[in-house]
Amino acid sequence: MKRLLLLRHAQTHDAARGQADIDRTLTRRGVQDAQAMADLLRRKGIIPNILLCSTATRTQQTAAIFGEILNVPTDNIHKHEAFYHASSTIFLDALYALEDTVDTALIVAHNPSISLFASEISNATLAIDMRPASMVGLTFSTDKWTSIDQASRTLFLIENPTSING
Repeated sequence: MKRLLLLRHAQTHDAARGQADIDRTLTRRGVQDAQAMADLLRRKGIIPNILLCSTATRTQQTAAIFGEILNVPTDNIHKHEAFYHASSTIFLDALYALEDTVDTALIVAHNPSISLFASEISNATLAIDMRPASMVGLTFSTDKWTSIDQASRTLFLIENPTSING
């Protein structure tokens, strides 16, 4: 069985005058929301073997928070430039490239790409709209990452900071 977690980066500051979008950082609330969502996984015993994120500052910050709380070694946090404006194919290609010894992977990315991918990979009948720090979890009945798109799947988690913090 393979388990995939999809996470939209946490809340960010608006871009400062002259600041590139890719350099935007998390707000204090964004940091707190990322910590809460990572703690939710820790409490549920869901620990990813690997974290994949875009090269944007906000996704790297979000991934680092998850890595710290979930004790994921920094060597297991991989940055993918193509995740910044990714298509579902780009996400799938990154998953196909994973070693089959990886049981649980977490992707940290941006909207609209991550919401679209969550909707497509889950075979959802309604679109999944991921707000900042929202997370979707799926399991796939396969032992090979290259087979996840053909495998039966179960959507086991849809959470956001509001749903866990009230």
